[in-house]
Parts: sequence; C-alpha cells; structure tokens
Amino acid sequence: RSTLFPYTTLFRSQYAIEKAQEAEARLAARLEEATAEKEKLDENVANLNSEVADLDSEIASANATRIEGHNAYLSPDNDLVRGIAGIEKAIAVTKGDLKEREPEKGTKLMAVKAQIKSFVQLLKQEPGYKYDYQSSDVVKTIETLRDQFEEAKIEADNEEQTTLQEHEMVQGGRQNSKTAKLHSASKQNATSAQLAVEIAEKTQEKTDTETARTADEAFLADITTKCERKAEAWDARDRKSVV
Repeated sequence: RSTLFPYTTLFRSQYAIEKAQEAEARLAARLEEATAEKEKLDENVANLNSEVADLDSEIASANATRIEGHNAYLSPDNDLVRGIAGIEKAIAVTKGDLKEREPEKGTKLMAVKAQIKSFVQLLKQEPGYKYDYQSSDVVKTIETLRDQFEEAKIEADNEEQTTLQEHEMVQGGRQNSKTAKLHSASKQNATSAQLAVEIAEKTQEKTDTETARTADEAFLADITTKCERKAEAWDARDRKSVV
C-alpha cells in the first residue's frame, strides 16, 4: 500500500493538471471572443454617439434657419395685414356719404389717392404682382388693390405653411433617427457592461485555475522526485542484498 500511494497521487495530480490546462484553454478562448465582442460594441456605441451629436447639430441648425425664415415671413406678412386694413378704411371713407361732407371731399380724395400710392409701392415688393392705375373709379381701384393684397397674403401664408410642414417632417425624421440610435447605443452599452463583468470573472477564474495548476505541477514534481529517490534507494538495497 505504501508503495502504491505515491503512484496514485501522481496519477491524480497529472489528471488535475490536464483538466486545468483544458479549462484554461476554454477560458482563454472565451476571453478572446468576449473581448473582441466588447471592443466591437464599444466602437459601435462611439459611432452612434457621434452620429447623435451630428443629428443634434443638424436639428439645431435647421431650427435656427426656420426661425429666420419665419421672421422673414412675419415682416412682409404684417405689412400686408396693415395694408389690407388701411385699404378697408380707405374704401369705407370713399364709400361714405360725401355729400354730407362736401367741403371735405377734395381733401379726403387726395388723402385716399396718397394712401393708394403707398399701398401700391408696398405691393410692388411682392414678386409676381403688378398694378396699373387705369380706372378713374377710385372705389373700384381700391377694391382691386385690396384683392391683390389679399391674394399676396394668401400666397405668403400658404408658402409659410408648406415650409413649416416640410421643416417639421424633416425634423421629425431626424428626431426618430436620433431616438433609434440612442436606443441602440443603450442596448449595446448594456451588453458591453455584461461582457465586462464576464471578462472580469473569467479572468479571475483563469488566474485561479493557473495558480492551482502551478501548485499541482510543483506537487507533482516533488512527488516524482521523491518516488525516484525511493526507487533508487530500493535498487541500491537490492544490489546490497544480492552481494
């Protein structure tokens, strides 16, 4: 029994060392795989964050442009509104009972004509509109001018509404893209964090396995040396007994 004990221990130690080496190989392979996967995820997240930053810049720039465009619309639109209101007043004055204000008739007509002239100058600023003062009928002339102002305002309003809708559609697309990228980045960040935990755990497990294997190898080397020495001692004793 005492002779078999060292050899049984040797076999067990050798078996433990072989199993440890297999475990280390599996752990090393998984660590390499997990590390590569984590690096790829981290790279994806960095790219997504960069793309989100670009989208934020585009959204901010587009909003600033839209504000400028809206302000550019408001100024002439307000002029058209004021022009229409002024024309309505001019029509009311012209259609008034001039007979009751006969002494004022000349003065009021001059004022109306002066007002028409200012409205025409304002309308000429709108592209695509022309005005020719041909009719001697002051009321008809003013009403025609009012119609042109109203058409100009409708066109400006429609153009502004179309521009706003296009802006909101494009910005909505950007916002949806940003949301999707942030969601993807969040999921990949979570997976990367899980891999980081796994990498840390398997690294520690591999270190522990290597430490245990090193101890087993040292023990095996020590037992092997002792067994060899005992074998040499038995051989020497046998030689003496033969002599």
